[in-house]
Amino acid sequence: MTGSTPAILLVDDEPHSLQAMKMALEDEFEILTAPGAEEAMAVLEEEWVQVIFCDQRMPGRSGVEFLTEVRERWPETVRIVITGYTDSASMVAAINDAGIHQFIAKPWHPEQLLAVARNAARMFQLSRENERLTLEMRFLNSTTETRVEKRRRSLREGMGFETILRAPNSAMNAAVTLARQYASFDVPVLMTGEPGTGKTQMARAMHYGSLRSEKPFYELNISGMPEDLAMVELFGAKRGVLPGGVAKIGLAQKADRGTLYLAGIEGASPALQLALHRMLRDGVVTPVGGQEAVSTN
Repeated sequence: MTGSTPAILLVDDEPHSLQAMKMALEDEFEILTAPGAEEAMAVLEEEWVQVIFCDQRMPGRSGVEFLTEVRERWPETVRIVITGYTDSASMVAAINDAGIHQFIAKPWHPEQLLAVARNAARMFQLSRENERLTLEMRFLNSTTETRVEKRRRSLREGMGFETILRAPNSAMNAAVTLARQYASFDVPVLMTGEPGTGKTQMARAMHYGSLRSEKPFYELNISGMPEDLAMVELFGAKRGVLPGGVAKIGLAQKADRGTLYLAGIEGASPALQLALHRMLRDGVVTPVGGQEAVSTN
């Protein structure tokens, strides 16, 4: 990579799609391309890549399978999937196995692609900075707010409400003000809005603006997801329920003391709604196939 221009790797087996993405991004980024997973791996071994845009359906390995390996070898690289269809099982696998940052649906708009690329490059920079600051903190024993702690706080704020782009007189300003207020309280929050209005970004901003910012942030879109699959992903499963005989820890437990953002909650089944209500009211969940309640906050 030359200079300080972020490098983006585009992976797609269709040449015209690669060319279209390259034209949309090449003015601001260094663009690398690959027609498949194997070629992309070769690029990653030679180049320092910050962001990957990968098509889901490709000959050989799918986008999720490829990005799962990328996560293991280059975990700091921001991974984005481009897909022309909605498959809940693939989406769940992408979130849990490949650590996908975002899905982009076809057909995409050049401005949309560029905005996602900018945010992804910024996230990469923030992640690297956070890792460096974490290493510095290991050598600091003072309990007062040190210079590094101030920088960490500034970093969290940089991943918060400042990332929500809006005009000075935007109607979003009132929503952001309310979100800041509720983020300071340890309460469940329901956000409503049309698809594409940035609810996920608002949820992430609230997490980093809260006292839970040092703990995990997880998200799951349950829209169109079968009830049994949603139950397993959220609450986990006891040994013997899933193929292979292994137990699974649900996102409700993984996000303990952190934040769990659920998209598509309006489509939840009555049984799932009751389970979620119990989690919010009593702070407990029951893994699928189990009897004992597990506490979570």
